Amino acid sequence: MTSVKGGFGFILALVIALICLIGLASSQTAQDKLDRIYENNETDDIWVIEANSSDEYVDPTMEVILDGISYGNMSRISIFHSSESDYLRIPEVAAIYASSYIKLKQNADPSTPIPLGSSFVLGPAYNGTNDTSEAYMYNNSPQLDRLEINTSLLPDSPLILKASGSNRDFGVAYEMLMPTPTDELTSLHVNQTYVANENITINQTARQKHEGFKIVQFSSMFINEGGNCKNAIDCQDNNAAPTTDCHDSNAARYMGQVLIEKAFRSLTLPSFIFDNPVPMTQLWLDLLHTDNESWQGNAPNLRILLDSQYDGAIFVPQGWIQRDNCPRNDSVGLWIHDDGVASTNWSKGQEGRIGFLLLAQDNPPELENLTASL
Repeated sequence: MTSVKGGFGFILALVIALICLIGLASSQTAQDKLDRIYENNETDDIWVIEANSSDEYVDPTMEVILDGISYGNMSRISIFHSSESDYLRIPEVAAIYASSYIKLKQNADPSTPIPLGSSFVLGPAYNGTNDTSEAYMYNNSPQLDRLEINTSLLPDSPLILKASGSNRDFGVAYEMLMPTPTDELTSLHVNQTYVANENITINQTARQKHEGFKIVQFSSMFINEGGNCKNAIDCQDNNAAPTTDCHDSNAARYMGQVLIEKAFRSLTLPSFIFDNPVPMTQLWLDLLHTDNESWQGNAPNLRILLDSQYDGAIFVPQGWIQRDNCPRNDSVGLWIHDDGVASTNWSKGQEGRIGFLLLAQDNPPELENLTASL
């Protein structure tokens, strides 16, 4: 996976990812197909889980264990659920990658399929050194080495998942619950734990730019609205027919003392998203898709909703959009930064914890702080 650079002279890495739109598939033995590892079709509330051990952009580092049985190392899993409007239609509602990227979309399954679109990225991400290295390095996302799936409570209670891995000098662990998706909303609750395995110093230049220690992120794509960009099938072929409506998201917003919203079309790229960002007064950050157009369809709106603010935290959103003309590449990063104690220094063995809810739905979420029943 390749990084893009930016940040007014400061290197900011974003992982370039293939935007994956995966249809429900039968069990396959070919390495480039999804293998079905779980199916519950005894009721109208159908769950299907499939796994992929060969992805062009994500290494298969994640051992997948379902109900105590190991299925080997995978690049991702995909979760499908029957639509409320027609239980015989079973669209994909989630994908979890070994790169700690997570895609969600609502459970509706119209005749024009809803794409997965933008990603959430589990944290933390940080720019710093340990006590054995003098070079500052940006560590964009953890790599997962284990994912445990517990289906024992389905279909009456949430799907249970546990993941673990590392991001250079942080060990990470995640406890996740996925309630039954609805045609309007799919959600995933995450309890995120991270432990410093070495003494770590956060780069203070990065901290001042609100990119030293990122709690959780979005990754998306924006080139333009209503315009053309390179052909999505082959971005290297300049003679191929262009792709239109080159975006999966087109705005971001959060609540400071007032609502702060930025339309991406107003920016001259490459650019940070927010001018002089201020601390959040409500604990949500939205990545918006305000129209119904996109190079791959009506991609969902996404929200990160933090459970609470831990002692010493100062949560400030920021983002960066790289100039890129290929719609297969993620060019948008949007994140929640801790301007407080987490973006200074970490001692070996020091631990941090935070919980948050990830939400995907068709239209932009309501402005007020919301909760979802788990």
